[in-house]
Amino acid sequence: MNRIPVVILSGFLGSGKTTLLVNLLTESKKHSFNYAVLINERGKVDVDGLLVSKSFDSEKIASLLDGCICCSKKSEISHSIDVLLQKNPDVIFIELTGVANPEEVANTLNEREIIAKVELKSIITVIDAEFLLDVHSSTFKETMFHQLECANHIVVNKIDLVKPSAVDEIRKVVKQRNSVAKIEFARFGDIDFEKLLKQILSDNQLKQHRPDKGYSQEKNYSSMTTLVLPADRSLKKADVEGFIARHADKIVRAKGFVWISEDSGNTSYLIQYSGVKRMEWKPESSDQYFLILIGIDLDSSYVKSEWLKITGSQTEVG
Repeated sequence: MNRIPVVILSGFLGSGKTTLLVNLLTESKKHSFNYAVLINERGKVDVDGLLVSKSFDSEKIASLLDGCICCSKKSEISHSIDVLLQKNPDVIFIELTGVANPEEVANTLNEREIIAKVELKSIITVIDAEFLLDVHSSTFKETMFHQLECANHIVVNKIDLVKPSAVDEIRKVVKQRNSVAKIEFARFGDIDFEKLLKQILSDNQLKQHRPDKGYSQEKNYSSMTTLVLPADRSLKKADVEGFIARHADKIVRAKGFVWISEDSGNTSYLIQYSGVKRMEWKPESSDQYFLILIGIDLDSSYVKSEWLKITGSQTEVG
């Protein structure tokens, strides 16, 4: 049995991993590569899986929800890989949660019951250029830097959101953490996919970069909370933005689908909010409507009750 190449997509919350994944799947289809995808979400609802499944074959996409693949869901990786292998893929893409440690997942793929079936070909870490420059005093810099250190391929995404003069500083910070990885600068996760796919399907073995010891994910995220809030009624954009702004000091990431009342009627939006306090609204339909909050030391009961007052909802998701 030929070992199937695996690509790990790592990167902090809001860096653009799913955008890169969608681009990779699009290019894979162009080249007639049969792909399979494993997506991990900390919460009970899979926003990324919903987005990817809208454009690609949902039968080839599996999800591990309500926990992190590098710790609480680690024991489920082998079974998930076996399920995906039944689809006879040419390549498997694994998208990690934004706080996952890619080193742990890579180690799991090298365990005896898995290594005979798959071969890790690349660890791609995606970083938000703007967040990298802002992260020096952040609680989360250790996680993002560790993700950088584990990679053999680093994509500095959203480069259009920083000044051209900042590129050299970004390159310097990245090189200090990982001097051997390939670095690509990108807008909207657009990189040299043809070259990447050739490398993935080649016989070349991955030379995994070993980061310094001492990183502890548990130490950093013992107080992290994931909330899934219902959004089954039409809302005002200002109310949603005001709600997130009031809790901005605790929220690391927010994403979901909401109906927004506008002069022209109700519009379905995908909402995304990331660590640099950037709010993004994109018209996008969905079968499910909810808002996911990922935060540190969130007062869950208070946040839920405030949201339910805004929405007038009586129910919770998941």
